[in-house]
Amino acid sequence: MSWIIFYPGGTRFSSDDGDIQNAPARGVLAIVQDNPEHVSEIVTGADFYAWWDGRWRGLAHIYDLWDYAIETGLLDSDQLPSAIYPLMDDLIERGWVKIGRMVTQGEYDQATKNANLTKTGWLPYERRPTRQNCRR
Repeated sequence: MSWIIFYPGGTRFSSDDGDIQNAPARGVLAIVQDNPEHVSEIVTGADFYAWWDGRWRGLAHIYDLWDYAIETGLLDSDQLPSAIYPLMDDLIERGWVKIGRMVTQGEYDQATKNANLTKTGWLPYERRPTRQNCRR
């Protein structure tokens, strides 16, 4: 596994299922991905998820997406944030950007519980699951 994307209703799509272009673009709740430092990590709670330098990164809002477009050379640094909107369709079609979804606390908890169950290690800043919050 290189990465797994978790969606509402328990649906998931992994790098074993196809390329980033094939993963559904909308409704991302969490992504578990390999991390060379600590085996794996969870990316969650973002409005957007961007494929950047070979890994998924959570982007908190449209301004982070604008910064991503500048950093990756898709936009010039003198372009205003509104310049990101014409690029959105292309970024989503290429699979480079996925869109997060607001769900109920229960749906979010279930998705992150499932994400925790796929992990084999934790980064120092990640909360480790307890027996209570990882039961199926």
